[in-house]
Amino acid sequence: MDASKEEQSGVVRFLTAEGVSQQEVSRRKTSVYCEQCVSLATVKRWSKRFRDGRESCKNDLRPCQSHLVITPDTIAQIYELIRQELQISIDELAERVNISHEFMIISVIGFCVLNGFPSF
Repeated sequence: MDASKEEQSGVVRFLTAEGVSQQEVSRRKTSVYCEQCVSLATVKRWSKRFRDGRESCKNDLRPCQSHLVITPDTIAQIYELIRQELQISIDELAERVNISHEFMIISVIGFCVLNGFPSF
């Protein structure tokens, strides 16, 4: 059976609320989900969060996490903008491509390394 992490998290939440042990939750999930099952360590982490009051089964967005998938096309777009305008700021690049400032820094460093620019 194929199951998303969110679905498996819901199972952990339910069984934790029923007072089922973490090891038993993991054993029961493994019998249903087989190879797609999350690890015992993940079950323990999720179970603790639910016991501590967490209600949502969805992943929380992390601060500064990009809401876009970074694709080779995005990287190519960044590199092309740099080639066209060498004095472009990282902030302007990030705004034009609509990605995080942190990812833009990584991309610019990668561009410099690939193109033989001096290291910082």
